[in-house]
Amino acid sequence: MPTRDWTTICQLEDGPTRLAISLANDPEILAGFAQGFPHLFKEGDDEGPLRVPLSALQEAAYEFAREHYSDSPECQEHDRHFSLASVLDKHAHLRIPASHWWNEDKMPPQSVLDQLEDQVGRACMPVEYNGVQYLVLDIAFASVIPAGQKLAKIDSVGQMILVLPEFVDLDA
Repeated sequence: MPTRDWTTICQLEDGPTRLAISLANDPEILAGFAQGFPHLFKEGDDEGPLRVPLSALQEAAYEFAREHYSDSPECQEHDRHFSLASVLDKHAHLRIPASHWWNEDKMPPQSVLDQLEDQVGRACMPVEYNGVQYLVLDIAFASVIPAGQKLAKIDSVGQMILVLPEFVDLDA
């Protein structure tokens, strides 16, 4: 069975095709994509380095939010930017490893939260922890925060998940 070539998929300029191939779970559909787009797949079990298009994560998070918050477009748009980990169960092939995972019981260090202040709220905001650069894959604020808004000081979060930047292609 062919496997996705993430490097090539991330280079696709056609967004809908990039999303469809990135998020497809059904083996028959994947086989059809492999026949129609052989340059986006490799033979064998090794997909090579996982580098998921940010646009695919955002679209999947938005769809998840629409299913769970059908009456709240504000929550749907919020989740498109700040709740990207919600898609990992439904799309298990997007196995982005969490480097750090904090919740209400074990809060992230204040030094990490302080780095968010004055950043524009968006998907995969960069932070540094222990001298290593990460992306914020998921963050649960105390209230819904519109994307695109400059963030104020944050003292606590319900959850925060950091991933290494090499797993998410911010430009795709």
